[in-house]
Amino acid sequence: MTVADKMRTETAQTGTAEAAEDPTWDTSWTDADESGTPKSEIRPESEDDHIARVVAVTGELVGSMPHEEGMFVIEQMIESEAKRLYGRGLKAPDIAAYVRDIIGRVGFPLPEQALRRAVTRAITSEVASAGRLDFTATAYVQRLKKEVRRWDDSDKFGFGIEELDNSFGRLLPGELLVLVGAQGSMKSSLMLTGIEQYLTTNPNGTAMLFSLDMAPEVIAERLLQREMHATADRVRWHVKNETESFKCAMKKIRERYADRLLIYGAEAPTAQLMGKCERMTIDDLKNEVEAYMPSLVAVDYLTLLRKPRQSDLDCVNEVMPTLKEMAQRYGIMFLLLSQMGRASKQLQASGSLFSGSAKGGGIVEELANAQIDLFKDAPLEPYGAPRIIATVSKTRRGVAGRSFELAYDGESMSFTGQARPVRREREQKPIFKAGLF
Repeated sequence: MTVADKMRTETAQTGTAEAAEDPTWDTSWTDADESGTPKSEIRPESEDDHIARVVAVTGELVGSMPHEEGMFVIEQMIESEAKRLYGRGLKAPDIAAYVRDIIGRVGFPLPEQALRRAVTRAITSEVASAGRLDFTATAYVQRLKKEVRRWDDSDKFGFGIEELDNSFGRLLPGELLVLVGAQGSMKSSLMLTGIEQYLTTNPNGTAMLFSLDMAPEVIAERLLQREMHATADRVRWHVKNETESFKCAMKKIRERYADRLLIYGAEAPTAQLMGKCERMTIDDLKNEVEAYMPSLVAVDYLTLLRKPRQSDLDCVNEVMPTLKEMAQRYGIMFLLLSQMGRASKQLQASGSLFSGSAKGGGIVEELANAQIDLFKDAPLEPYGAPRIIATVSKTRRGVAGRSFELAYDGESMSFTGQARPVRREREQKPIFKAGLF
């Protein structure tokens, strides 16, 4: 048995299961002199003496070995020295220069990248063993595995519109989806469709809706419209007369949502308790979300979270990072509605591809995992109903750039779940032309 094989055998007998998967070999063999006396029992050596001893021991070993076995000993020496020096506070470049000098004295041909890889592996192992953060890809895969096991197949958000859901890739815990559109583009209706779909398909799901634009009573009316398939005026008549249709709808809503859907208005809850009239801000929203820890949060709409004397830009620059941090920390899905800037409205109406910018700046699209732009297009036939077009402008899992016409029931203000792909009537002209220079 070779010296290297002997060291491998000893490590396998004394190492842990983790060491077996990614071995960091025992290097205590360099801590004894030629007589076998442990280093701890002899006088402290100087750094020069230490280097001389490591060079002598390593050189003697690799000199009598095939190149492959010698490579193993060299890598073991590098890891041993790298851990020792890292414990003294040296940085990776200084450690690499140190062991490079030793290898030069030994006279063993070792590629620079192999040296760096051994140093990196040793430092990574030392950092992990010290309980500090592990930034290796393997560590993140292990964290992902633990995270995924916490969720079941229903723990994702979609609108129940298969073509659209497949295109933006659906939303997973810890992610943000933004619906961008001008007033009247049916953002709130699509939001409610998504919330209904999520709570129906996920019996353990909980949702919080911050309706900052419409009063909570209007949201309740919208829910009744969907359940009763009636206009708002008709729903109010049923409510006023407490008809059997209204009672039946109320029972179904109670059974479907129970305490799983919380609806907030524009006023901050703490201010309401104190009899004050103060608008909801991102601080109030964060307090409520952390108090209940829902699995889905919907905000209608972003810039209405602005604080007194705060611009839309400053509001969004504060709100988006806060929501992103909450989403990732607590594994919450966020559905955010945003008005469209004036310039984007004009571009969208002209058929431009460069449209859909959220009001308040580019940070909305930058931090969102997916973005869907909504546009109320003109009817194809005279006196026909307007058409609702949804374009997936950003996605990290699906197919960006696809557009769909969403089937919409105007009476109940709800989407039917049907959609068909559409393309822009005004084709974009190429900006660049190929040719010889």
